Amino acid sequence: MKRIVPSKIRLNLVSLGAIIGLAACSIISPPRDNSTLDKINTQLKQAAAPRDPTAESMLPPAVSISLLPPLNTKLSVPKASKKQLEQRFDLVVNDSPISQVLLGIVADTRYSIMIRPKNSLPTAPGVAAPLAVSSGLTDRVTINLKDITMFDALDAIREVYGYDYTIEGSRIY
Repeated sequence: MKRIVPSKIRLNLVSLGAIIGLAACSIISPPRDNSTLDKINTQLKQAAAPRDPTAESMLPPAVSISLLPPLNTKLSVPKASKKQLEQRFDLVVNDSPISQVLLGIVADTRYSIMIRPKNSLPTAPGVAAPLAVSSGLTDRVTINLKDITMFDALDAIREVYGYDYTIEGSRIY
């Protein structure tokens, strides 16, 4: 004798089996282990805590000297001299008027240049210089200088051609 199970009961049994199977697969997670996280937090707090200055004095002098300065001290950056900051260039001039050379040397710098004729004599303010004296601006120069600054070029011109200069602020006379 075979028992016949109605389809409604069969459907209920299958549903009940699926629910039990799914419930068996879901495992309640074990409690979280926070011991590693606690150790990390403890180490971070110890590292962030201020140091005892007497502990550093117990170090040998050779070790103390080799340690980096504390991060809370302000470090000063050494200031560069103006000569290091000056732009370097090559100056190649062939038989050019001195006035154009001097104006070209100070081009693209923060300096202005005022050129007085080489042979002129200082005169009182308001007195005109004689016309024959102003021929110094027509002197021609030939220069070939490599990797120099503006001041190096002016010094070389002074040494070879006798054009002296003075600096007042950002003006060159």
